[in-house]
Amino acid sequence: MNAADILWLSLFAVTATAILILNRIRFGDHLTPIGIYVGVNSLSIAAYHFRLLDFTDVGARSHLVVLISLLAFTGAVFLRLPAADVDRGRDGPLSPPSTSIFRSVAVLANAGWMLSLVLLLNEYGMSHLRANIWIFQKEFQIQYIGYLNLVGILVLPMYVAMRCAGTGRRLDLILSGLAITGLLLAGIKQYVVFSTISAIVVYAVLRPGRFRLRHASVVFAGIVGFFVVYDAVVDIFGTRTFPGSKFPELLTCLERPYLYLTGSWPAMEHIVGGDMQPQPIFGYITLQPLWKILGDGLGLIEPVQKHMPFIDIGAHGFNVYSFTGDVYWDYGEIGVGVVSFVIGWIGAAFYARARMRRNWGHVLLYGVFSYGLALSFFAYYYRFGMLLLLFVVASLAFIVEPMISRKAPYGR
Repeated sequence: MNAADILWLSLFAVTATAILILNRIRFGDHLTPIGIYVGVNSLSIAAYHFRLLDFTDVGARSHLVVLISLLAFTGAVFLRLPAADVDRGRDGPLSPPSTSIFRSVAVLANAGWMLSLVLLLNEYGMSHLRANIWIFQKEFQIQYIGYLNLVGILVLPMYVAMRCAGTGRRLDLILSGLAITGLLLAGIKQYVVFSTISAIVVYAVLRPGRFRLRHASVVFAGIVGFFVVYDAVVDIFGTRTFPGSKFPELLTCLERPYLYLTGSWPAMEHIVGGDMQPQPIFGYITLQPLWKILGDGLGLIEPVQKHMPFIDIGAHGFNVYSFTGDVYWDYGEIGVGVVSFVIGWIGAAFYARARMRRNWGHVLLYGVFSYGLALSFFAYYYRFGMLLLLFVVASLAFIVEPMISRKAPYGR
């Protein structure tokens, strides 16, 4: 660490502490949109400044762009989220997911990963899969069936909502455990993290004030531990040690989690510094759902490439640029302020409804949306998969659930 590292670390620490204290005083909860977005970005950029890996320097302009994002996001939340409305509380007891809705989602999700597993077993055999478990990471997400694995992300947060309302049963817990098993087999690290974070946010919203910073520390340690095990068992071809690392030999297993936590900032520096290659299409990242529908879905345009370019961040190659960096690549500084404000406004609207409305759909919408806030230090996640899950939750909660209730009022 040098003087500049200490200066920036102190500035972000003071900014984050002040906003989080104000957030706690005003809303009585840590997992508001501000608590999540400001907290994770501040933690990540502060961790970068410890320089435990040999990273490219992040300049003053990149830091200022991050501050623009944090302040625009915070301003939107405070404008959209009057404390008096949140303090008023829910307008009645929570109406949790019906047993039929929950079990239908869980059965579909579990059927999806079981079918994928059967197909892989038929192709490779059990002994070959056990000896080469990395195959799951590469081939488990079979086309179309993979969407059932994506929907499996919803099972655990739905179960948490049921438990908080006192309706979850042992069979529902078993189905949730099976769904998590499918997410683990899917070989996509983010699926398990997505489901876990959404479930924690759902619990925090339904039990305001009970989720504290010490609980967040335990969750963070658990996620880091999961990545360590995953990297050792599944992602076996990834780099494990890096030149110039300051990690002691016994803790080299933490180098890759540290890379995930902090590598987006030196990667973002390449974008802000103008070193990145031109985008293949305007709004490449933030308008990805539109390009996917028009290209992959309707065939009205040529399909847009899905992979981000790798760049050298010093310690390693990297192709993830943080929420702020992704938006900057699309629209520049002004776009960072505008998009951060819009996402903050939407997050605040979801949070207000989650705290005040009875229908479980509002709680799940905020839980799913919060994943994009929790991983904002890593990338911009409001893409097709996120929008698909939000659509599924809204359809189930506000269209299918009322239809079932009207037809069978005693069938919950």
